[in-house]
Amino acid sequence: MDPVTHSLTALVVGRACLPARRAAATRYATAALVAAANVPDVDVLYWLAGPLPFLEHNRGWTHSVAAAAALAAAVALLTQWLGRRRRREVSLRLLLPLCLAGAASHLLLDWATADGTELLWPLKSARYALDWFPYIDPWLLALLLLGLGLPALLRLILEEIGARRKEGVCKGAWVALAACALLAGGRATWQAGAVEQLESRLYRNRMPVR
Repeated sequence: MDPVTHSLTALVVGRACLPARRAAATRYATAALVAAANVPDVDVLYWLAGPLPFLEHNRGWTHSVAAAAALAAAVALLTQWLGRRRRREVSLRLLLPLCLAGAASHLLLDWATADGTELLWPLKSARYALDWFPYIDPWLLALLLLGLGLPALLRLILEEIGARRKEGVCKGAWVALAACALLAGGRATWQAGAVEQLESRLYRNRMPVR
């Protein structure tokens, strides 16, 4: 999927898992989560070698489970190092699971599209695709934006009138993630129905001749 969807998904996951307070550790962890959710797309650098190498390696080994986990761990270690340089201690026990979750969200979203992803490299070079979502899905983007924007707006309104809801953003993020899961389930059902209907009209992968 597109980088905007990957980044918004990471932000929603961060809101759901991290404390709402604006602590330095939370900011570093959120930045690491967003970076890890985009790091498998480092294969875009193959474009520097030309269009053919890019097409060959796009969604290739960097999108495998093994490589994505290694890249996520590298992001976590780099974030911890940057934090120490600025005298902001960020626990690796916090960063590593978050970065792994960010990388996993990237693989899941790309797997759900139709382009194909080498998830099992180096064991298998086959590309896997569920074909549930297009490259850019406006419905998915809308759910993610609502999950981020509406709870934050509600919190600002409540603070203006003197009320405080510390859990508002977290709950909104969980609702957004649940809505995205329901959307994926609906797309999976529709896609399976369409494939079944098509296969019922085929004979040995060909349309019957009448």
